[in-house]
Amino acid sequence: MKPQYENWSSKKIIGVKDEQKFDSIVAHLKRMLVCYIQEIGKMDVEITSVLHKKNKVHPKEHMNDLDRMKLGRIRKDDWSVGFQIRERAYANFHRVCFFLPNRNLYSTSCLEYILDFINQCKANSVEDQKCFSNMINWYILIRKTLLRMMPKNFNVQKHQPN
Repeated sequence: MKPQYENWSSKKIIGVKDEQKFDSIVAHLKRMLVCYIQEIGKMDVEITSVLHKKNKVHPKEHMNDLDRMKLGRIRKDDWSVGFQIRERAYANFHRVCFFLPNRNLYSTSCLEYILDFINQCKANSVEDQKCFSNMINWYILIRKTLLRMMPKNFNVQKHQPN
């Protein structure tokens, strides 16, 4: 037998037409989401900018062997991947190490850029690519969902996705 919470789909909870019947549940969900957005707003780079707050989370330390890392190669011991970025159009490329737990510190466009590096690297196994891609795509989806909800629950201007 399935637990009770599995019987409820997100469509049933969000698409409730008789809101008076489920008024306390809907009110609780709205409060919970507002609190969640406020907490994630301390850590996520895009949500922080929309809320006009300062990011309180800092990235992991840089790795010593970054120059020896193959670009796009997933390291499973710390779930990291090396990639190249250019801060300005006229600047040279430099190597950066992305750690999966720090995905909230990168913009959506940068996360998609990292996914391209991962998918182009032939040294990654299909399972590792799928796992890494699923985690990043899941986070991008959650971020976009929260950004769409923010104008309804906060006094902010609508965010233009990258």
